[in-house]
Amino acid sequence: MTSGPSDAPRADRRRGAPLGPFHSVREITTVKPKGRWLSEYEVAIGRAQSDLRQFDTGGWCVLRRDGSGIYDDASTAVAHPDWTEFRDPISMWQRNYVALQAEEEGAISRQMRTAELNGSFGDMCSHWCRDVLGPYYEAWACAESALFIALSRCVREALSDTLSMALVFAGVDRARHQQDIANISLHLVAEIPTYLDGLGLPTWNDDPAMAPTRQFIEALLDTRDWVEVAVVVALIFDATVSDFFLSRFLRRFAPLHGDTITPTILTSAERDRARFHGSMSELVRMLLEPSEVAGGGSVPHRANRVVIQGWVDKWTPCAMEAVHALSCVVKAAPVQHDDAQRMRASVTGPLTGVLESLGLRSPACLVN
Repeated sequence: MTSGPSDAPRADRRRGAPLGPFHSVREITTVKPKGRWLSEYEVAIGRAQSDLRQFDTGGWCVLRRDGSGIYDDASTAVAHPDWTEFRDPISMWQRNYVALQAEEEGAISRQMRTAELNGSFGDMCSHWCRDVLGPYYEAWACAESALFIALSRCVREALSDTLSMALVFAGVDRARHQQDIANISLHLVAEIPTYLDGLGLPTWNDDPAMAPTRQFIEALLDTRDWVEVAVVVALIFDATVSDFFLSRFLRRFAPLHGDTITPTILTSAERDRARFHGSMSELVRMLLEPSEVAGGGSVPHRANRVVIQGWVDKWTPCAMEAVHALSCVVKAAPVQHDDAQRMRASVTGPLTGVLESLGLRSPACLVN
């Protein structure tokens, strides 16, 4: 039998590979490990997507509608010579993510079932359910849904597969929390006669307390820079608005009103936000670190710092405006656990520390 081209030595096939409109030279590239050995995360996630600069050199594998390539350096104002250098510090990939979230949802489901069996729903303050959870926690489901959309758009534009995957998980986290809010609302309707559902959307659209939060997220949805959206959500919005409303207010005030279920959901969402915060902090460090990548090229860290500082200066005052508006919701709680001014101070301090750790200046609205 005559040997064909496929029987030729691999090195010869590589050198003699024909190039045409539907063919390009492709070789398996070893992912550079961050440690001594490749981790499961790096094997599963690394180099999983077509990249016009490395694999899809023929330019035909994945194209946009306008014929341009899948990756576009102009999709963000910051730059890096090799975006595949990013590694999620949590090393999250599909298998451990699914296992983690199954555990989280299992805990919430068991808590719901236990509350039905032992009558915990009957211990909940009707005013807390009617005046806080009904209108405002349901309204937050709109915020999570919009953040899911914003982060999903970032997935499309992200310039490496490791970044895309981190953003996928962050987006799904928001959808999960939105669905958990809908789920607890259904249980409250069934268990508490005075609870009114369906108040979330009109509260989101019309309540002055929610207006700055809604405007913040609407501006995010109109932002085309995917790094800006991801960094602003993780480092500014979550650190101020989400932390104030969900953690400092709802999670801490709920037990005083006989509500043991909402804190279970909120602590789960807190763990999600903490993972995303760690991922985006690592991204910012990568962009601001004065280093060179293995393939050549230095990180334009000075120019990146100017851009990211501009984002911080632009978005932080808007976030604090949202926090101030939400402060009036605290007064709707029948039992007052803390002062809104102290609660606001409790979110500005940690944010200032995070910005300083990244070498960024704190805006005046955090200092004053």
